[in-house]
Amino acid sequence: MRAVLVASIALFLTTAGCGGSDDPSLQFRIYDPTGRSHIEVTNDDLKRETANAGQASGDSATLYVQLTERGQRRFRALTRSIAREGARRQRLQRFFVAIDGEVVSRVTIDHRDFPDGIDTRQGIEIHGMPLATAVELAHRIQNE
Repeated sequence: MRAVLVASIALFLTTAGCGGSDDPSLQFRIYDPTGRSHIEVTNDDLKRETANAGQASGDSATLYVQLTERGQRRFRALTRSIAREGARRQRLQRFFVAIDGEVVSRVTIDHRDFPDGIDTRQGIEIHGMPLATAVELAHRIQNE
């Protein structure tokens, strides 16, 4: 059974600009928008062969992909850094997910729930897109 990134901070995708690209190469990036942490998760951190799409509830679909060991370490370090900044400031902090240069998700981290960052050994799920978009993105990740 796949674990959602974490139910309370699952990645939700807005679909503007994600479909119909003429360029088959995918530019995937998870990062700290403040620039305080220079750690990023990128294309090289995806296990491309694990990308798949599935129908969720209603018209919504989910894109699932696992991270490489390096990607898991980087994601954990990134989210740990952001959580520590949240603890220092005593407020929630965010990381962004971008696809093809467009921010598609702004995910909030609660430093009280994830003081050591987020474990992604089970992979990540990106929710809230049309099935056609999820299928296209999974195909692009697999064939990059």
